Amino acid sequence: MESATASAPVRTLVVSRPKEGRLGVLTFDKANQGTLVTEGAGPTVEELKKAWQEISAMPKVTWVKTVIEESAGKKVTALEAEDYGRKDANYVYAVLDTLSRRYGFSVDIGR
Repeated sequence: MESATASAPVRTLVVSRPKEGRLGVLTFDKANQGTLVTEGAGPTVEELKKAWQEISAMPKVTWVKTVIEESAGKKVTALEAEDYGRKDANYVYAVLDTLSRRYGFSVDIGR
C-alpha cells in the first residue's frame, strides 16, 4: 500500500447511523490526535463514545480495502489489510474503516 492516499489530508470524519442520523464528528489535528464531539444523547451516542475510546487506545488501527490482483492470468478483487499508527498518513482512513467495518457506523469524510 502507498504511504499516502490523497494530496490533502483528511481531518474530519462525520459519524452516523441510518435512521438515527448524525451522531458525532471526529476531528484530527496535524499529529492525527482525534477529538470526538457527539451530537445528541442515547444508547447509540454512548456506543460511539465507547468505540472511539477503544480505537483511540489502540497502538495501530487496521484499514481493510479491496485491491485488484492477478491470479491464474485473470484479474480478481482481493482484500488487503494494513495497520496504521497515529503517525502514519493513512491513520484517519484506518479509523474510518474500523468505525464502519468493526462497529457498524456510517462514516463520511467531512470538510
